[in-house]
Amino acid sequence: MARLFDLHIHTTKGSSDSNLSPEDLILEADRMGLRGLCLTEHSGPWDLHEFRRFADLHNVVLIRAMEVETDMGHVLAFGMDEYQPGFHKVETLSKAAKAAGGFIVTAHPFRAVFS
Repeated sequence: MARLFDLHIHTTKGSSDSNLSPEDLILEADRMGLRGLCLTEHSGPWDLHEFRRFADLHNVVLIRAMEVETDMGHVLAFGMDEYQPGFHKVETLSKAAKAAGGFIVTAHPFRAVFS
């Protein structure tokens, strides 16, 4: 059986452009048959301890990340504990992610094409 994941999703907890509470997100993911979610809140990940407590309550794989607005567009940053000043420069964000053992990816690579 395929495991479907949404690797770029926001909640009302950390992103003003979402209308889903974390609990509603879990219910909707289950309804849609998703087995994993990557919570990519804007400009900062969830607190690690709070994230672990939330993840332990639900039967879904949860990944913690953040979406950062940079000089190269929106970027998803994985493996980082918090937003730091200077992350609006993608080079600074990339170096920090690598130093933390993480990585970055473009959040909306085709946005300009389809807008």
